[in-house]
Amino acid sequence: MNHFLQILILVMFAMFGCSAETPLTLDEEEPPKIEVVEETPLPDTPIFTVDVVEIGDIVADTTAGNESYERRLVTLTATIKEMELTPDGNGYISLFTNAENVFFFLRTSRNAEAFADYEFGETYEFTVYIFLQEHRPGDIVPFSIDAIYAKKGLEEVAFETLLSDAEQNNKRYQGRVVRFTATIEHILPDDSLVIKTDRNNFGFSIEGADLGPEEYVVDHSYTFTVFVAGVGDGKPEFNPHITCFFFK
Repeated sequence: MNHFLQILILVMFAMFGCSAETPLTLDEEEPPKIEVVEETPLPDTPIFTVDVVEIGDIVADTTAGNESYERRLVTLTATIKEMELTPDGNGYISLFTNAENVFFFLRTSRNAEAFADYEFGETYEFTVYIFLQEHRPGDIVPFSIDAIYAKKGLEEVAFETLLSDAEQNNKRYQGRVVRFTATIEHILPDDSLVIKTDRNNFGFSIEGADLGPEEYVVDHSYTFTVFVAGVGDGKPEFNPHITCFFFK
């Protein structure tokens, strides 16, 4: 009987004793668990592309009542029909459209020197931001295309640099696509964004968002990729300003 009990004890020890968790050696220790916190990504501003298009395609789209090229950056080849530079520094070029009912204006805001190398009647390649395709029934020329003279390439720029440039009337980024990070101060009813600055009486806006209020939040910072349409110190009547446009 004692012999049987000894055998039973040995079997129970083998069953339960071996099931105990064996301590891990130093090399076998499990790595500490790292808690992953997911961040809500900020909305990206629309990515821009520079498409090579025929001016006739833009004209046809406009006369068909469409706005397919608005807020797009395109490169086209066209002939200068008319040039005008005004004393206040503004200037425009009109381009031949081969359509009597369509005007195509290429403008530059207070930066007329951009047109210094162009000549009437000559044909050039232009990179432009299409600002507006418009139909005005009843006008002698009922269709018009307004474009802004643009420079190729994307510039990463510090927000403070943009502000300082405007105060100094430095237009190096005017007509260029830039990327910067800034904070929203107001969202206007037309979805335009008013950007917060640390300067008094400074106007900084980004127009053409076409986004609901849930896309952007006041007092939050975002990285914007936009077209700089106008930069200036505003003197003598106005304050420093920067006006930018979103891309479609």
